[in-house]
Amino acid sequence: MTSEKLRIVAFSDYHIHDIDMLDEYLRALKPKPDFLVYAGDVMERFLVLDIEGMQTRERVLRGTLKIKRELIRNRFEEFATYAKNGICYVTGNWPDEPEMVSTVKQFLEGKNVYDLHDNPILTKDFAIAGIEGSFDGVGYSPFSDTKKLKKYLEKTLKQCNNKKIILVSHAPPKNSLDYQPGSQVHLGSSVLRKFIEKNQKSIPLVICGHLHSWGGKSDHIGNSTIVNVATYDDLKKPGLVASINIDSKSPIINWKKLYGLDIIHGIGPTFLERLNQSGIFDLDDLFNLQQDQLEKYLKTNEKQAYNISLEIKAWKENRMIKYGKFQKDKDICYLDIETDLGQTYIWLIGLHFEKTNETIQYFAKNPKQEKQMLEKFSKKISGFNGKIYTFSATNFDDRVIKKRMDFHKLDRPFEDMIDLKWVIENSFRFPLTRYGLKEISDFLGYSYKYDDLDGMQVAYKYQNEYLKTKDKKLLKTFLEYNEDDLKSLQFVVKKLS
Repeated sequence: MTSEKLRIVAFSDYHIHDIDMLDEYLRALKPKPDFLVYAGDVMERFLVLDIEGMQTRERVLRGTLKIKRELIRNRFEEFATYAKNGICYVTGNWPDEPEMVSTVKQFLEGKNVYDLHDNPILTKDFAIAGIEGSFDGVGYSPFSDTKKLKKYLEKTLKQCNNKKIILVSHAPPKNSLDYQPGSQVHLGSSVLRKFIEKNQKSIPLVICGHLHSWGGKSDHIGNSTIVNVATYDDLKKPGLVASINIDSKSPIINWKKLYGLDIIHGIGPTFLERLNQSGIFDLDDLFNLQQDQLEKYLKTNEKQAYNISLEIKAWKENRMIKYGKFQKDKDICYLDIETDLGQTYIWLIGLHFEKTNETIQYFAKNPKQEKQMLEKFSKKISGFNGKIYTFSATNFDDRVIKKRMDFHKLDRPFEDMIDLKWVIENSFRFPLTRYGLKEISDFLGYSYKYDDLDGMQVAYKYQNEYLKTKDKKLLKTFLEYNEDDLKSLQFVVKKLS
């Protein structure tokens, strides 16, 4: 039985977000965590070189130009002082050249800075081990050869001396937080997955990154918890940091989101640059501006300055600001659909009729049942004379249902659905980086049954798990997740009315 308790603060893929802000957060951690963990990518961003010119910097990082060590500021060595035992890391797939990876590693060497690749850190009950690079051949990919990875993992297992393993792998295992929507491929390793499945009782935690869109999500392979700590490379989204407590039980994960000025709707790169030129660098500075100052610094018109000032006020006062008209209809049906990952077919339609408090769900056990499901939906909705409410920002539900009904040559007995995303955004301001249904309903106080699930994960599980296993527990999860979206939308409408 494991008696030791560890607190790990982990982050990854800090491609473009503010490292100074990250530094401030890590430095202020009380009490200090046992370890900081970085799961890879752009390691060179943590090196500050006191030299001029990008080409000169490039030559230094490639090892073709030597400079004095005192001209290099190693931020990892600074970060190491913010934890009891220092910082552990693996390199990612960027930088992509082995020579540069080697040079950057040399520069990152310092007191209590540990490269986990081939060098597990052993504590009383745990071993923190690492796997660097990607598995897909993109960028630095030392283990694109599966035999080499298998051999490395066997060696790592022996090095861990029968302790509980915390595995830090830049890239994830196959079919776990590894789906890339754009190319519709899985970038994880099947060798790593099999290794985790085989040793799941000895591997309570796997920390990974690489797939930025899965940052802030967790999954399970048997007894092993998989957590993706990557930050998405979009300045409108926050920097992510995970605080993970682990002992003999399942790891407990809490997330911290680090925001910059660009979280404010309406402040893009141009306005951000103008604010910085005016000496405005953080939210406290922004919160102290009057509307006329904002108009002056942004060099914009009164109306746009007013809209941005409302957004700033919502953040400053941490409350919703109403500025437009919002009135709900008398008779409402809330609708939400689930599709495959490519959005080529629908497999679940959920309806909630407000007047009768009736929830109905139509489910297709396989894609061939889609037409039958749509016929049942059509028959039910044909007798409804009210308004159908959805939420997507792209008229997704309306558009896809019409497309699939046309494909099956079915009549559409309903008017255009009302996508509430824009109705709400044109009437309210929230202290939120994203005006998604989950974000708004969570802010207003709705509690989700499956807070860690999203539509992409549900679609993935339907395609890759349910269609093969017909697992009834999984079906129950799908239905409850879909009903959650219906109820949360109804909750939001009631709160805003």
